[in-house]
Amino acid sequence: MIGVLIKDYKSKNNEYVYGFVHRRIKGYQENGEECKVFVPSTEREPYLYNYDSVEVVVDTPRECAHQIDANKYRTLVVHFLNKPLIQTLEYMKSKPNVFLYAHGTESLYWYERLFKGVLKNNNWVRFSKECISNHMHMRRTRSLIKMHPEYRFITVSDWMRDKAAKNWKVDSRLWSVIPNFIDEELYQYVPKQVGQRFNLLTIRSFATPKYANDITIELINRLQKYGWFHKLNIKIIGDGVLFDGLIRKLQKKDNIIVEKSFLAQEDIQKYHQEYGVFLCPTRQDAQGVSMCEAMCSGLIPITLDNTAIPEFLPDRRLACKNLDEMEILVKQIIENPIEFSKISKKCSDYIVDKCGYNSTIMKELELFKI
Repeated sequence: MIGVLIKDYKSKNNEYVYGFVHRRIKGYQENGEECKVFVPSTEREPYLYNYDSVEVVVDTPRECAHQIDANKYRTLVVHFLNKPLIQTLEYMKSKPNVFLYAHGTESLYWYERLFKGVLKNNNWVRFSKECISNHMHMRRTRSLIKMHPEYRFITVSDWMRDKAAKNWKVDSRLWSVIPNFIDEELYQYVPKQVGQRFNLLTIRSFATPKYANDITIELINRLQKYGWFHKLNIKIIGDGVLFDGLIRKLQKKDNIIVEKSFLAQEDIQKYHQEYGVFLCPTRQDAQGVSMCEAMCSGLIPITLDNTAIPEFLPDRRLACKNLDEMEILVKQIIENPIEFSKISKKCSDYIVDKCGYNSTIMKELELFKI
């Protein structure tokens, strides 16, 4: 039986939180494993609920620890380590195999997450408190790990492992690199028609400058100088505090459709079948799940060469250094239909091999048997 300790989880009122963790758990269940999710919190009323056949317990750290002890879990996986999760681990008396996952927010220092625009119009008092809190969290995390040399660690990319191992002061030999699961059955590859190279899609959060939506907007504006621009069908889907301000900078044309919304995974997959190119620059990513999902469906990513992104690209030509190279890459795809088809298939094959069920869920389950 596998216990999952996480700071928040999907519910009917919170559909968009940590979907990739939910997909992991569903993968465990499909392989016959019983799973239960614990969300320790000192700020929420205790309650139980079931989401997509996953039982979720929201309770105090002490009570979560008590329930974990009572059930004698063989394996406990921990996502997005924070203070309540650390308290739960400290209260526990049982000794399951504990695997700490490093995703980024809990394993990077505040100065490693400074992006263009983060400090603009920021509340400096709040920002200062967050910086202090970040340093305190790192100290407490390292203290917890030092007390438990039996803990093991998982992250999704070599880049994230190197960062987290350094910040948490953990020997890199104790880490396993297992990407987030990309469901090849949901994001099925269907050969793209060459005409789909004119269909450009972006589905992104606009909650932070990290996702570089400003670069996407600038790229679309630049493409308007080409004679083939009128053939393009461009769709921008997303939401967040930066959405309205960035969309105002877009030079709108009739072939550009903007949709302010969030999408369920099934809806995303439907858009994947219609489009051929995925605009997804980023300033920092431990993997780039939405990029990988699009690639699995056969879309060609237009992204930036930084952090973990190159690890998930099958062709170095797709790793753009800057906006100029992104523009050149789009131009090459539009003007070379045969190459478009080849790269599309190559992207899908690469992601299925690297992030498909056998390379992620099965690899994790095998690791949990230690």
